[in-house]
Amino acid sequence: MPDWNSPEELLRDAGIYVKLTHVMAGVYFWEFATSLDFEWQFISGKKKFHWPMIFYFLARYLILMCLIGILVALNTTTPVNCAALYGVVGFAGQASVGLPSLILAIRTMVIWRMDLRVVIPLSVLIVGHWVFILLGSVITGNWVDGQGCLFDVHYHYALIVTFVYSVCFDLLVLSLTAWKLLLNKQRRSQIVKLMFNDGLIYFVACFVVNVPAMVLMALNLNAIMGAIFNLPAATIATTMACRAVRRLHNFSTQGPEMFSSKSNSEQAVSSGNPRSHTPGGINPISIARTARRSSGVHVQMDTFTVADHDSERKYDAKYRDPEGMAY
Repeated sequence: MPDWNSPEELLRDAGIYVKLTHVMAGVYFWEFATSLDFEWQFISGKKKFHWPMIFYFLARYLILMCLIGILVALNTTTPVNCAALYGVVGFAGQASVGLPSLILAIRTMVIWRMDLRVVIPLSVLIVGHWVFILLGSVITGNWVDGQGCLFDVHYHYALIVTFVYSVCFDLLVLSLTAWKLLLNKQRRSQIVKLMFNDGLIYFVACFVVNVPAMVLMALNLNAIMGAIFNLPAATIATTMACRAVRRLHNFSTQGPEMFSSKSNSEQAVSSGNPRSHTPGGINPISIARTARRSSGVHVQMDTFTVADHDSERKYDAKYRDPEGMAY
């Protein structure tokens, strides 16, 4: 068992922390640059801005600010105001842990059509989450010649509670989303599957990075090991939450559903061509007649396409933008 507070171990851990920070910064800078076209669509007026997008942009730019601040602290060779620098980094980093959960929570409220039975409990939990986030963001720093900017976390327990809270809160949000989207009696469209899959992927990814961060903070081996996974957890959570928002905004329905009739029964198959339709709503794109003889039995299959674009769009719009809040 190594002596975690020995100078050699601290130097080794510091080297790992510096390399990991640069890797995460490079990954997020690439993610940020390749998705700037999404911002441009709002600036150019191609997409309409709704108030929930405030939290999307806050999450996206606060983690960017946090990464830049940490890179400055790690690489500067001249004295800087470390107290101010780590004050900004502490708040931006902690907010980047809470904002992804807030984004998914708001989307869940929208899915539930702002039902007060869901909105009020989630709002109370969000306030509690942010109490610990703000406590954990209290970080001081000072310049030490030969070592650079050193930081000190005032409320170490708040960081642990924040990550535990995030995992439990995300699980609750995912469960509410699944309940509304998958367990009700309404038909499951492609946008329902998209929203559930995105929520599930987000939860799994955040769980994988949050658990090591919680464990190392609880063990408190040394100051570096206690914070080594905080930045990866915030970066991955922000990336996954922002991707989920962009995917939902860019979603478009793939077309109507096709139903086939065999004998006296109807069976759903794949999607078809939506372009023309009859006044009755059923468009016989093609009629395939297949004859098989087995013991004197003749089987005939008629295939029809249901031109249900309007109802599909209304159904999907209910989840995408039920109250004018496109999320």
